[in-house]
Amino acid sequence: MEIDWTNIVATLTSAMLGGWIASRIATYQTQATVRSNEQNQKQEVARDLLEAIDSFIHVAYRGESSERQRHSRRIRTLCALVLPSEFEEINNHLKKVEAWHRAESNDRPRGMGISATDKLLSATKQRIFLDVFNQRLDLSNDTDNTNSAT
Repeated sequence: MEIDWTNIVATLTSAMLGGWIASRIATYQTQATVRSNEQNQKQEVARDLLEAIDSFIHVAYRGESSERQRHSRRIRTLCALVLPSEFEEINNHLKKVEAWHRAESNDRPRGMGISATDKLLSATKQRIFLDVFNQRLDLSNDTDNTNSAT
């Protein structure tokens, strides 16, 4: 009985190639799952950041110091995770808001009122929607066209 080496080599080569293809597919599927999980986590943290921003804007200039500081810390932490490129600007602004509260009413820094804070944080929210959720939203409070009569 003669051994058919050509058939054995072809079978082994096919098995090796099939195994290699299966391992590549498994690798791609694993990477896709990891990317999906990372994106889901980033979106969840982004939702928390959006909530913290809205809460901060609500209490920022109402004299509720402990709530303002809690939301401020939360914004800093979440911003570092979601938008690290924006962290420095947001951190500086939040520090200035705290300085604004510590200052006497006639000695408060200019450009740190509710309008400036709302403008900065609205721009941050737009950036979150664009970078994390791939949605372009206009969150401006422009009401010029809403009051026109026909």
